[in-house]
Amino acid sequence: MINTNMTEDSTVFGGRDKLREGIKEAYKRFKPKAIFVTTSCASAIIGDDIKSITDEMEKEIKIPVVPVFCEGFRSKI
Repeated sequence: MINTNMTEDSTVFGGRDKLREGIKEAYKRFKPKAIFVTTSCASAIIGDDIKSITDEMEKEIKIPVVPVFCEGFRSKI
């Protein structure tokens, strides 16, 4: 699992570029057959358009890039 590690700057200015770079790096290093991108509370609160980024990256790297919208999920652990 790779994490973009959203910082305060990402929260204020958006994490779009960081997500794009993370997807490209994951593809370059691991050559997966698909990439799944999970959302977080922070990305939901600031309104990053994860779907448009995954669609764009899917066209660029030619493998499925699937958004998994899980902001607000809780665990009992």
